[in-house]
This record gives sequence, C-alpha cells and structure tokens, in this order.
Amino acid sequence: DGWAIRQDLVFFYGEAEKEVNANFWNGGLRAERRLVPRLGVFFATRFEEGFGVDIKSVALKQMDMYLSSGITYSFEL
Repeated sequence: DGWAIRQDLVFFYGEAEKEVNANFWNGGLRAERRLVPRLGVFFATRFEEGFGVDIKSVALKQMDMYLSSGITYSFEL
C-alpha cells in the first residue's frame, strides 16, 4: 500500500590478458505505486528521467512477474 522506493547499483569489471575489457557503472532510483493488484505506475531516474506503467503479468504463489514499459528523456546542462 502506498509508494515503494527501490534503488540499484550495478558494476561490471573484467580483465583478459592483463587488460581491462569491461568497466561499467550504473545506478538508479525508482518510485512505484500499485494502483490495483495487477497494475501500477513508476518514476525512475538514472542519468535520465523516465515515467511508465507496469503490469503484473503472472501472479502465482511461487512468483510474480511484471512487465514494465515507459518513456525517458535526457537533457544537457
């Protein structure tokens, strides 16, 4: 009930033959609200802003699966 706040931080790093071949950082924040048991909305921010809708496509005792879709925009300062 109400709003939920989620955050994430992802970091990938890889080396091969003493050379870095992967180096990726990504962090984000997402606010979401369930409107009805199988439909909700969210606002997400990474290095751009976004707004979208999610649908609970599978609702089983063992797991829930959500399908999220949204739009984003970015701007230069």
